[in-house]
Amino acid sequence: MMAVQKNGSPEVLEEVQREMVNYKGCGMSVMEMSHRSKEFMAIAAEAEKNLRDIFGVPSTEASAGIPSGYVNMAIENGHL
Repeated sequence: MMAVQKNGSPEVLEEVQREMVNYKGCGMSVMEMSHRSKEFMAIAAEAEKNLRDIFGVPSTEASAGIPSGYVNMAIENGHL
């Protein structure tokens, strides 16, 4: 969020503001979603993909599902 506030355009800030209470038109915020909903599962899958890309963790390795887990796994496997 800090990077968006510092470098973001008004359009980006307005989109973030809208999606805080109505994520992609689903009628609720991410915090209100069921962790089993298709919307939340899509968010989680994209976050995992992005973290794997950033830390160079291949999809063949197990995922801890949290950023610190990715860092630890990447370090243990010699990726960082």
